[in-house]
Parts: sequence; C-alpha cells; structure tokens
Amino acid sequence: MAYNDLLKVYWITPLRTASRSCGPILQHFEFTLNDHDLKIPQEKIHYYHICNVRNPYSRLVSLYKLFVHNRKHLNINFEEWIDGVFNDGFENYNNQVELDLLLSKPIDKMVRTEYLENDLKEIYFVKENLEELSNIFENNIKTNEYCDEFKEIDNKKWYSFYNLSIADKVFKKLEKQFELFNYNRNYWKDGTP
Repeated sequence: MAYNDLLKVYWITPLRTASRSCGPILQHFEFTLNDHDLKIPQEKIHYYHICNVRNPYSRLVSLYKLFVHNRKHLNINFEEWIDGVFNDGFENYNNQVELDLLLSKPIDKMVRTEYLENDLKEIYFVKENLEELSNIFENNIKTNEYCDEFKEIDNKKWYSFYNLSIADKVFKKLEKQFELFNYNRNYWKDGTP
C-alpha cells in the first residue's frame, strides 16, 4: 500500500498486481510506500481509494511461482499449494489471496493488470500529468519486465496449471473477487479477463 496525504489518495498494491511497475508513478507523486499491506488506517479511510487487481486465476499461478521460488518447495504442485492456501496452510499467502475480505471500503478506482496502461491513464492525477510521465509509461508500463501474465513458468503457460477441478476450487473460494473486480470465471480456458 501507498498513500499521499496531499492528494488524499490511498493506493493498495497486493502482491503480483503490477506493484513494481506502478512504483515509479508512486515515487513521482511522492507517495509514502508501505509494501503490500492491505489494511487502510482509519485516519485515511476517507481518501480516494485505488487498488491494483488481477484476475485471480493468473494471479494465483504467479503467487505459486513466488512461493516455489522463495521457499524452494519444489516438490509441491500447484493443486497442493492451492489446497494449502485455501485451508490456511500457508498463512503468509492467505491474506494476499483473499484480499477482497480485507478491503475496508469500496474501491474508487481499480487498476487491472490486464489493462494496466489504460487504467493508469484514467487516474485523475496521472491523466493531468501524462506528458511528464511519458518516460515512466514507456520504460515501466509499455515495456513491463515484471508482467508475467503470458510468460511461461517452468516451460508451461499459466493457464496450463488449471483443469476444471482446480478452476472450480479457485472460483468457489474467490467468487467475491471475480464479482467485485468483474473478472470472467472462464478466463483459465478462454483467455478473456
């Protein structure tokens, strides 16, 4: 999360939702950065609320990749990891996965990773400063080295981690996110966010 008291903006950046790509914009506007915390302090509850979001299916594969990379649990497959997260077996990821439960007020503006450039350009203070932000957009948004939406993971596309059973588990557990963030339940098989 990040905030700017002058702009009266609170920007939540959950893990694996283009937070590093948005970082230069946050720095440009002198936001105070506090990592990936999802809770809004009571004194900032009235601020304009921006939240980066991502389709839960691709985001979970990205979190799994992070989990495998950071923890070196190479003998755990995606479905086992999903079951562990959904059954509170991996506490560090459970709060990040169920981010919809932690949002303490409605989101004023969603920044969807699948439409990152367009959504960022709709934020009022970004829109008013597009010319001075042109280098940031060119070097961090259009050329986004962090966005692994369609990169291969262990020589597999992200959607190949899913079958109907796993997709149903994810949808059932995170249905509120699919609805709240307006994402397609069938994204894992048809590629439509």
